[in-house]
Amino acid sequence: MWRRILAVLVVGGLVGLSGCGKGMNQVEAVVTLDDKPIEGATISFDPVDGKGTPATGVTDSSGRVSLKTRGKAGVAAGEYKVTVEKVKVDVPAGPIKPGSPEAMKMMQESAKARERPSEIPEKYRSGKTTPLTCKVPPSSQPVELKLSKK
Repeated sequence: MWRRILAVLVVGGLVGLSGCGKGMNQVEAVVTLDDKPIEGATISFDPVDGKGTPATGVTDSSGRVSLKTRGKAGVAAGEYKVTVEKVKVDVPAGPIKPGSPEAMKMMQESAKARERPSEIPEKYRSGKTTPLTCKVPPSSQPVELKLSKK
């Protein structure tokens, strides 16, 4: 009886540990554009080699972001190209019922937002053109991502 209980506990513990972000590193960044913090920008860390899973996050009012991979805090070790995107979208206040006129308007606004110019210069928005890179784990926290309109 005790052997079975012990076996279940050991197997359960191993299964639980296997999903605990093996090799994940906590990464925080501060994003500025011409030395001013950017609020509401989406930051993506995309593996340079194309293997692995990208990490993303959205900046707060001070330009800070904690990156997550598949919704869990952390970024796997490796080399990343960093992209930054921000499009202004008007979001109504309060709860919105699915299928309501407000929900339909929000969906239309979201589609239009993709056509609007970004607040971030083009070079930072694509993995092909971004000059931003980061090695994880970073040598310092937070990682400073200094963007310029020039």
